[in-house]
Amino acid sequence: MPGWQDFYEKYMDKDFEVLSVSSDLQGADVVKPYAAATSFTTVIDKDNSLANYFGFKIVPNGIFIDKDGVIRLIKQGFHVTNHEHLEAVEKLINGS
Repeated sequence: MPGWQDFYEKYMDKDFEVLSVSSDLQGADVVKPYAAATSFTTVIDKDNSLANYFGFKIVPNGIFIDKDGVIRLIKQGFHVTNHEHLEAVEKLINGS
């Protein structure tokens, strides 16, 4: 979550928002301390329904939705420290 927090702080002044959806096979209580340490919104997917819907087999993942509600990018295994992943998101944020 610290990487996501840095990512959020870097782009929060652009028309951009982070919504974290967390799940853990050990239950929601495992995720709560990590979610509390961030300044962006985190919701807990207790039954893993989002991962099941998108067919995610690994974490973390990125689903990037524009201001009109259109999904622009779905990246399984997305990580904010991966240069290629970050570059793709920067293009979306900058409108290219």
